[in-house]
Amino acid sequence: MFRVTAPSGVVTRLSLPEVLARLTASEDLVFTALRPHQRAAWHAFNVQLAVLALEHAGREELPTTADGWRELLRTLTAGYRDDAP
Repeated sequence: MFRVTAPSGVVTRLSLPEVLARLTASEDLVFTALRPHQRAAWHAFNVQLAVLALEHAGREELPTTADGWRELLRTLTAGYRDDAP
């Protein structure tokens, strides 16, 4: 779970698929626990994860929902039924 602040000022916790869905929708999220030196690595992680998931699934379009991202991410770890990774 990631703690984020939306442009409206509402603070909430999001799962990774929820984060990816909201970033895909171009929402301006502030990751409140992220330190300045972690920003570049966090951005790189999200971009690389999205590309890996898309390539693995043979897709080009980004999912627009958390369920779509969840399904896409699960294809990367299909050997784990309990979503352990």
